[in-house]
Amino acid sequence: MKLVSFNIQYGVGQDGVYNLDRTIASLEGADIIMLQEVECHWERTNYDDQIALIAGAFPDYFWAYGAHYDMDASYLDDASRFVQRRRQHGDMILSRVPLISVRTLALPDTAVLSPHFNMHRGLQEALIEWQGRFIRLYNTHLNHLCPELQAPQIKAIMNFIHDAKTSGLAWSGDFPSDPNWMEGGKLTVPDDVILTGDMNFCYCDPGYSDFTGPISRDYGRIYTEKHLMDSWTVAGHSEDEGDSCPPFGRLDYCFISPSLRNSVTNSWLDENNIASDHYPYWVELDLSV
Repeated sequence: MKLVSFNIQYGVGQDGVYNLDRTIASLEGADIIMLQEVECHWERTNYDDQIALIAGAFPDYFWAYGAHYDMDASYLDDASRFVQRRRQHGDMILSRVPLISVRTLALPDTAVLSPHFNMHRGLQEALIEWQGRFIRLYNTHLNHLCPELQAPQIKAIMNFIHDAKTSGLAWSGDFPSDPNWMEGGKLTVPDDVILTGDMNFCYCDPGYSDFTGPISRDYGRIYTEKHLMDSWTVAGHSEDEGDSCPPFGRLDYCFISPSLRNSVTNSWLDENNIASDHYPYWVELDLSV
């Protein structure tokens, strides 16, 4: 499986030019595509429906979109007819295999005062089956202002991941009198987890340890079953290596459950890509391991 996580900055590149075709081209070859900052009906991006444009560029992929910023953008057309429209900004998952179950979680947030700007954040979850192996995919974009505002979001994500077996996915239980509710069969809640996103922290920030485990002065990173692992270091890179959003450091991650630690075969940043202020982060996994 080849996976890419990419904060596309709504198609605006390092050159300040909006070019969604350039963004889409940089995703070619991925089996699983995890995107952040996908939007629709904004003036700055020609009022494009980026969800439809991206999905249309990958007609054989299954997709889901989570609009974490969702505002009214309705208008009257030239014939004075009312057109309902939403101005949205959020995360998107595309997959070569079906997204069996999808949920969207609202993450905790704190209202801030000017001159700072803060927008609502969320977490996407999708269940897939890849060559007989069930995996839960998670996609997010954390608060960018400070660790104190990130901390409750990270706690909520970890709780959501760990509680999936007790909370269920899109549905649970049984409804013998109306089997339509259970079409497709009962849902599996696997241990295998992949969490991607623009986390807005570096390896030396508290959020990194919240996801991957504490750091010891004498023994280095302490991995535990209750934490996730950084696919970047699992593939052989050091924690302090790489810069996914110059000059801010490595902000973009693919965290994996310990059950997948032997499956990661390679990871890299596409540092020649100028389609966004971030670089796409690619990970290859051999899920037969």
